[in-house]
Amino acid sequence: MDPHDDLRRFRISTVGTDDPAYRPHITLLHRDSVTSPRQADEAWAALRGERLDADFVVTELVVYEEIGGGWREAARPRFGRDAEVITDAQTPN
Repeated sequence: MDPHDDLRRFRISTVGTDDPAYRPHITLLHRDSVTSPRQADEAWAALRGERLDADFVVTELVVYEEIGGGWREAARPRFGRDAEVITDAQTPN
């Protein structure tokens, strides 16, 4: 699932611990960002026919944090050969 230990190292650097029970996941719709049931229907319709059990490589994540009741991009870590982390201060406006 994490052949080069990139996600494990990222978790340790951000959370401060390694949790072998942690399972990486992708949030399709977050309850705080959904404004109508139609969004969920559209998201699932867009996934029909997709093979989600296929291998893939994660080269970039977008990490969001909640501040003052709103969500903002906190970091954009990149994995692999060109690995780097772009923080909010580096993100172009």
